[in-house]
Amino acid sequence: MRERRLELDLSQRDAAVRAGISNQTWLNVENGRSANGRSLTKIERALDWPPGTIDAIAAGTDPPSVAATPLLDVTVLGNLTRLAEVLSAEDLTREEIQRVVDAVVEIVNDLRHQRQAIG
Repeated sequence: MRERRLELDLSQRDAAVRAGISNQTWLNVENGRSANGRSLTKIERALDWPPGTIDAIAAGTDPPSVAATPLLDVTVLGNLTRLAEVLSAEDLTREEIQRVVDAVVEIVNDLRHQRQAIG
């Protein structure tokens, strides 16, 4: 897990923020302590890992393969750019915009993980 975090050039704090968990939870899991399934799922998403990777590593088995496809393809990036333009034209607070962005990122990550599960 530490190696993957470093591959992505993330500090522990940045990785925890990206996962939406506390820094302490991230630190605990990275040091081999247990966490609830929801936190593990968030960590796998933050590391762009397929579901079940952390459990496989903990069990000493081969983790599912990481897809070589990027998280966001050109079409999705274009749509997100247009969404950002619309949001910036609206009279929204930074917090409201951040909530929308966070929701979109979570949807994209969910779609990516579904695509990986299919094949």
